[in-house]
Amino acid sequence: MQKNGIKNKIDELKILLNKEKIDIALISETKLKPTIILKITNYFIYRSDNTLRPGTAANGGTAVIIHRRIVHRQVHQKTSLNSTSVEISLGSDSIQISAVYKRPQSPLAVSDLNLLTSSCDWFIIAGDLNAKHPSWNSNSVNPAGRVLYRHAQNSDYVVTAPSSPTHFPNNPVHRPDILDVALHKLPLHLVEVFNLNELSSDHNPILLVISDPPCDRRTATYKS
Repeated sequence: MQKNGIKNKIDELKILLNKEKIDIALISETKLKPTIILKITNYFIYRSDNTLRPGTAANGGTAVIIHRRIVHRQVHQKTSLNSTSVEISLGSDSIQISAVYKRPQSPLAVSDLNLLTSSCDWFIIAGDLNAKHPSWNSNSVNPAGRVLYRHAQNSDYVVTAPSSPTHFPNNPVHRPDILDVALHKLPLHLVEVFNLNELSSDHNPILLVISDPPCDRRTATYKS
């Protein structure tokens, strides 16, 4: 089973969705060709696949996998990031939920952050932004991390990540670190984050639990 891409891990993902009772899964770097069909019983799947040149391998891409019991609609946003978004209702409030992926060599554009964080009053934006900063427990800081840190400081949202590494590189020269983060603005709701040591991937699945008394909403982010 290859390390990257969701196509060969779909059975593992189905088990995780059922085990953790996931309402919404946000997938980064799906690496799917547009011709590939994915189906998961009781879930809708929304994808943003990269357009491929002839002869090139599938790369990047994001997806939102959402349980059919949740009332939602897909939201189309044009960003330089790979992103897929849906809007759901939490009580009387609307929340926009976005899966995102930024290539390591690409800059993190403030215009993308502005669009994703201003399209709805409440939001969750999660995935691999390749943005490192000690404020969310990374071992180091990089340019994308500085951009995200400054944007969060100047805006009304929180960047959340686990306390332990989410990425375990295949190259032994590079040490494990945190690349997978969640940006969220959910007033009056408690957001807890858990690092799950599951799935055959170089990125751990990250579980967000959003408390919404008397019910709980669960959102998982997964880098394939």
